[in-house]
Amino acid sequence: QCEDGCKVMADGQLLWRVIENLLGNISKYALEGSRVYINMSKIHSVNPSRRSKILLEVKNISAEQLNISADELTERFKRGDESRNTEGSGLGLAIAKDLVHLMNGVFQVTIDGDLFKACVLLEEAGPAGAEEQRESAPKAEVKKEGKEKRNFQENSARKLGELADKLKK
Repeated sequence: QCEDGCKVMADGQLLWRVIENLLGNISKYALEGSRVYINMSKIHSVNPSRRSKILLEVKNISAEQLNISADELTERFKRGDESRNTEGSGLGLAIAKDLVHLMNGVFQVTIDGDLFKACVLLEEAGPAGAEEQRESAPKAEVKKEGKEKRNFQENSARKLGELADKLKK
């Protein structure tokens, strides 16, 4: 668990798209009335010169058994069940995986029958100065200054609350 809150080196907008996709999939494909587990934890580095990692795990029971491999599920235009009548392009998990990779993270999906688990692993934001953080940020990321700069923790908490309210309806 993260005692002092979890802060990661990431683009807030990209990370929100990843989280929004995972929660959207839960609202579309999870077994109605089942539980969803979301956990964040810190993984300490054994090398003191390297930053710790933050792991976000999302687990749910699918409404239907997933007869597809985890690798196939993260390919573009793949869906867990080709006969689903719900909206979706089959791009969501593939895009989420690509966005996490853009932020120098790891995105992994595992499937065990009807249990779906997605893991996002990102570098922890440390006390380093802004200059060091810019140098370690992915080249594809554009840092925004002033009003546009986002505090991931505050925005995510607000947006997760909004999405939770939508899911309750």
